[in-house]
Amino acid sequence: MIYDAGYQPCEHEAIEMDSDQFMNQIIKLWEGLATELTSIIGHGGFRTLFARSVTLANVKFPWLEDFRFPLQGESPFFHFKACLAGRDIAEMREANALIVSAFIETLSSLVGKTLTNNILRPAWEQRRPPNSDDAGRQPKRNMESISK
Repeated sequence: MIYDAGYQPCEHEAIEMDSDQFMNQIIKLWEGLATELTSIIGHGGFRTLFARSVTLANVKFPWLEDFRFPLQGESPFFHFKACLAGRDIAEMREANALIVSAFIETLSSLVGKTLTNNILRPAWEQRRPPNSDDAGRQPKRNMESISK
């Protein structure tokens, strides 16, 4: 799969998906990012950062107000998935892009831009498809925004 700057399936792939498939793909991508980051910031750190990012996106997407901070042992994406359920692809894409942006900006403010780049780069590289023309492409908007 190829991923765009919103750390989600690219638009041309979304055309081939229904909203449930797209939602599940977003969750899968966040799970991959969580796997990469929890070894550095811990499960609690990731859960807090993710919850904060969803809360910030709630201003533009009031339907995210149903998101609840995950309890210990609960998937950090349980409530997020429930919020996404029933939304159309365009709405999920836009909300997820905002959440990713908030996540990156918050992480960058906590650990610095260089470390954020170093942390996120492997997570995105693991998501790239084999034998793809875009395999080396990184999420430019987000990565460049934190490099400045």
